[in-house]
Amino acid sequence: MAVKYKLLGLILLICGGIAAQQSSVNAVIRDSSWYFANGDWPNETDSEQERISTHLSHVHAILSNRPGEPYSQRSFLLKALGDYIQAGEFPRYFNHPSERRPCFIDDAGTLCAVGHLIAVSAGRAEAERINKILRFEYLENMKDSALIEWQKQSGFSLKELAMIQPAYDFDERMRVPYFLFQDHETLLYGLKRRKDDRIIIPADFEILRYDPTLPFVFGKRNTGWDVFLPDGRILGIGYQKTGFIRNKQHYRMICSQSELTEAFNARGEVVWQVKDCQFLWSWEHQIVVQDLNQQKRKVLNWNGQQITPWADSLSPLPGNYNQFVAWKCETKNAARPYTVWDTIGNKLLPESYAKIEAISSCFIAQKEEDSALKVFLSNGKELELAGLRRYEKGHHSYGLILHFDSLSGVLNGHTGEWLLEPKYSKVFASSRRYHFSSENGQGQADPAGNIIIPPEYESILSLSHHYILRKNGKMELRDYNGQVILPLAYDSLGILMEDPRYNNLRQLYFSQDGARFQIHNQEGDIIPEHHYQGFDRLNRNSVLLHKDGKKILAQYYSSELVLYPNLPIDYARPLNTWYFAYGLNGKEGVMVCPPAVQHLKEHFGKAIFDTVLEAHYRDAGRFLVRKDASWGLYDKAGDSLLFPCVFDDFYPKDRTMHSGWIYFKKGSIWQGYFYSSPKLQSLMPEGQAKIEALWREENEEIKKGR
Repeated sequence: MAVKYKLLGLILLICGGIAAQQSSVNAVIRDSSWYFANGDWPNETDSEQERISTHLSHVHAILSNRPGEPYSQRSFLLKALGDYIQAGEFPRYFNHPSERRPCFIDDAGTLCAVGHLIAVSAGRAEAERINKILRFEYLENMKDSALIEWQKQSGFSLKELAMIQPAYDFDERMRVPYFLFQDHETLLYGLKRRKDDRIIIPADFEILRYDPTLPFVFGKRNTGWDVFLPDGRILGIGYQKTGFIRNKQHYRMICSQSELTEAFNARGEVVWQVKDCQFLWSWEHQIVVQDLNQQKRKVLNWNGQQITPWADSLSPLPGNYNQFVAWKCETKNAARPYTVWDTIGNKLLPESYAKIEAISSCFIAQKEEDSALKVFLSNGKELELAGLRRYEKGHHSYGLILHFDSLSGVLNGHTGEWLLEPKYSKVFASSRRYHFSSENGQGQADPAGNIIIPPEYESILSLSHHYILRKNGKMELRDYNGQVILPLAYDSLGILMEDPRYNNLRQLYFSQDGARFQIHNQEGDIIPEHHYQGFDRLNRNSVLLHKDGKKILAQYYSSELVLYPNLPIDYARPLNTWYFAYGLNGKEGVMVCPPAVQHLKEHFGKAIFDTVLEAHYRDAGRFLVRKDASWGLYDKAGDSLLFPCVFDDFYPKDRTMHSGWIYFKKGSIWQGYFYSSPKLQSLMPEGQAKIEALWREENEEIKKGR
């Protein structure tokens, strides 16, 4: 990966003049993400949303490869950034007078990438505060103390956050008739008409929601909400609660005030009113309202008609493909508090239950804590399933794994038919397949219940796209659809290497049959002219092949087996991440085997040490080395000693269970080194004594063999 980025940097240097002529998507890395992905610079025909997505995905990959604590704020925000990229909702509605610029929150309320990270960690209000004063500003120019403090706690450097921040191009095709504006003195929001900059809604609102896809605008001032049509016509003011529901492409605005809940259509007309209840929340095309005492709730449909009776609590239940099909109602003072009503007002279950769960398009109900489980389809039909003890979700939205007294099967929760009849001793879902066992052996079925591997094998190892099967002491290889690639004839089978450029889609396999060792491609064909006796694995795309007592470094790269016969090596063992200690002529050195980068000679440090050990799991590239009975610290990046081999010993010996400090002993003097600093630090007398005592204790335990 490092080589690839260096090459990209050279390309950027050579072609910088070309990129400078275009409006770049980022202030730090410009349009390198597009070049990295497509081999060319973007032009006016390329999709704006695709440019933003490409940039964010590129930066997310870079930041994910940088070291960090696995459960830190940085890792949390990286996950949030990945979710944001996956959602694909980027700012598009905004008005900037000139060039491509960042936009913290657009006119429709869509957050930019950095704004999203702030919202999920510090709250939406903080993101809106920054938007009020620094909406179109580049991150590295934002002089805001609260933002700087958030950056320090985020785990990202300011430059890394600036790398994330896209600059957006205002697309004339996305121009909308109205846009939000902000009064510079009061910092309140209003709405203007774009064609003549006329104020449609005055800037009187602390929060104003305008989405061009909705026929309503609503804003909050003081403690109430005002509702408008986009042309500024007032529908109502001072509502306590507002929301909207959608039925296909039609919308209705729901507003509650005092003792009245009413619904407006897209023309601003009141289509229905309900007294003595207040709007609580909506779900698709229906709403939940509560009585004025806020003790009971019921459901109203699109036309304001009652769907369920009053209940203490309500929750929507999904059906096939997670489509909303019913409501679960709870009556808290009842011995059996739950029942289910469908979305048109029919009671689906004939009586109340102590437990109801919606799973895989079915309802699982139980009258008492230890009573038998009952299964109902989404239309309320009960299935005759005696002795059901346990259930779990299967594949797709309709697969339901059911466990009876001694047997298990898979039900289609949508139709009530069996995908796998309950005649197997064990069934579980794994890797888009059902794994099942019978008295004859193990097998596999696809999500539709089709048997792809008959239940006759002693073991099944599921790989990304293949299966390795064992039967009667022999092994075979099948593809994802159960077709035989290598027959049941081998003592050993497995993945030799994977090509990282193809995301686990291309693999080489090895087979061992007696003394015969062979290498096979994805289709099972033997790769000719490669005769070896075995291998040692280094990582997913690198191995050491054994041939006539020698070790040959090999890679699987760009669907080719690449060999390095002129790199002498006796053995290799892992250190950390992509680093390995390799042996040559009784000495050890450090080599780097990063994925997706071909091994060149410069990836190998000189084999001049007696021993190479990991320094610290976060100190990638630096290693403890022993030479002539003395210890030092080696830096692979410079292929040189950071500290010369002059120390008698070090503490602690266990390189995985320490805080990051290494203490070096020379004579009776101890010095400390922390992984983030390249310097040795002197210890106070009490520190000297403490480390000396710990070192002696550790040596005693080593002698005892603990």
